[in-house]
Amino acid sequence: MRRNRIGDKGAIAIANYIRKADRALTSLELERNDIGDKGGEALLKAVMTNLRMDCCKMAYGNPMRQKICRQVDTEIKANIQIKSTVVPEYKRNNNSLLKYEESDRGPDFVRCALKSCELFKILHLSLPDNMIGEKEMNDIAYVISKNTPLVHLNLSENVIDAKAAMVLAKSLEHNSNLKVIDLRFNKLGDAGIALIMEIFIRQQLIKH
Repeated sequence: MRRNRIGDKGAIAIANYIRKADRALTSLELERNDIGDKGGEALLKAVMTNLRMDCCKMAYGNPMRQKICRQVDTEIKANIQIKSTVVPEYKRNNNSLLKYEESDRGPDFVRCALKSCELFKILHLSLPDNMIGEKEMNDIAYVISKNTPLVHLNLSENVIDAKAAMVLAKSLEHNSNLKVIDLRFNKLGDAGIALIMEIFIRQQLIKH
């Protein structure tokens, strides 16, 4: 679909197809069109819920923010990693995967873990020592706010500060399944721990 004068409306239509009807598409080339931020955001959301896609080219020749293109690339890398490592493990365990861990791999591997958590209904997710900060916490918060079956989350030995804690705290307001969060050896400080405690107190008051 390169060089077809596709704009935001066309990109949104493609995104809707990917999300609602696609069962086979693995590659998408949309370079040198007229896709802006709205169309790019729609395509990003579609790729975020898609595991089959292992190629999506749209960075070149489209007037959208490069940040969107980088996020799409991250999703594609996650898909490739999931299909090569997570899916085989899932199948070996009779289509079940209760635990997942990525340790000391860096932020690029965090998205793979989070996408796996959402797709395979993982209960125990461990992400220690991955340089997780505010940026990565936004992705983690997105999964938490969707109230997946996740009950145990290990975020120890990262770089979570007060700003990241605020993002985490807001996501916890929309979650009723997560029971344990390990935040040892981070950079919460007084402000960060206060934010986390405030949401915990609020949830306890709601329960009572």
